Amino acid sequence: MLPKILVIGSVLSFAASLTGPGSEVWFGTLKPFGALLFIVAFIVHVVSRLDPEQYAADQELREKLLHSRPAAEPILLPSAKAVAA
Repeated sequence: MLPKILVIGSVLSFAASLTGPGSEVWFGTLKPFGALLFIVAFIVHVVSRLDPEQYAADQELREKLLHSRPAAEPILLPSAKAVAA
C-alpha cells in the first residue's frame, strides 16, 4: 500500500512541476521531490518482497552442501629436479 501511495505522490509531484505555477514552487523542487518519492517507493517495494525465512533456509542449505562435499585432492606438481632428471 505504501509504495502505491509514494508512486502516486511522485506522479502528481512531477505532473504539477510541468505546469507554470508548479515549476516556480520552491524554485522548481517538485521534479527532484517526485524522483525521490519514486526511488523510495521502489526501495520499499523491493524490501517488502524479501523473505528472511527463505534467506535463512537458503543459507543453511548452502552450508550443508559446502560441508558435505569431500575435500579435493591437492594437485602435486612435479618438482623442477624431477622434471630435469
